[in-house]
Amino acid sequence: MTIAAPVVYTFGAVGAIIFAVVVKVLSEDAKSYIPRLCHKILKSASFQLQEKDRARYLEEWLAHSDETPELSGKLSHAVLLRIYGAGKTAKILGTGSAQTGKFGSLCRTFDITFVVLVAPVVIPILLGLSLLFVLTSHTPFMSADCVGRSGRIFRALRFNVKFSVKRGQDGGMIFPANIITLLGLATLPELINVARGDMGLVGPRPLPPEIRDIYPSKNYERMRPGLVSPADILPDGYADIVLRAMNEDAYFESASIALYITTLLKTPAIAFRPQT
Repeated sequence: MTIAAPVVYTFGAVGAIIFAVVVKVLSEDAKSYIPRLCHKILKSASFQLQEKDRARYLEEWLAHSDETPELSGKLSHAVLLRIYGAGKTAKILGTGSAQTGKFGSLCRTFDITFVVLVAPVVIPILLGLSLLFVLTSHTPFMSADCVGRSGRIFRALRFNVKFSVKRGQDGGMIFPANIITLLGLATLPELINVARGDMGLVGPRPLPPEIRDIYPSKNYERMRPGLVSPADILPDGYADIVLRAMNEDAYFESASIALYITTLLKTPAIAFRPQT
């Protein structure tokens, strides 16, 4: 006991010193990291505004953040703006998206809940199909620049089925792309975009910048692109670009969480429809 006690005290003192040093280091890191984090959050919040208002309000928000001395105050200011303030500002300006404010929060909550619930099923499917591509010496995924809400460019993911179009006699697809296309799973990886916030479950289909330039919808940038489009429930809506744009604009004008869920429920086979 008399020998053990000094050893315990020594280890305790050394542990206390190490703990104090770690806390000090983390504290110093936090002083530089939290302001950078707040700037990223505020920049993300600014994308809820239209492009013409974005730079002006972001400059004001950053200036206010820099003038706030407490780290907790900087962080709470940034988070509140991201969750609530930016959407309210967009609504006041009359230029906000259909997915900001309370409606946007409900949609985003629904999206995240859906992704979490289906993840135990979807993740094994993604891994299994990816393995089939690897075994056939092909890259599993492909991505393309698409225009998102407020004109933000993001990379939309999907299975790499383009590689397998034969140049031979029948012009068909080879394994595993033919199976994926037959089952309508080509866009399944877009659930990753939904989880990241690039897309929602319901909204206009993501468009490349060159297609967006000629797409006749006037409200496309005011919505998150969706895994399912409200135009998909129309007869031949997938082929008629004008009809699709009109339907998506009408959806924007009457957007509500009830319509959001109803549109999703009406199109259970559309989310992963066969792609040609």
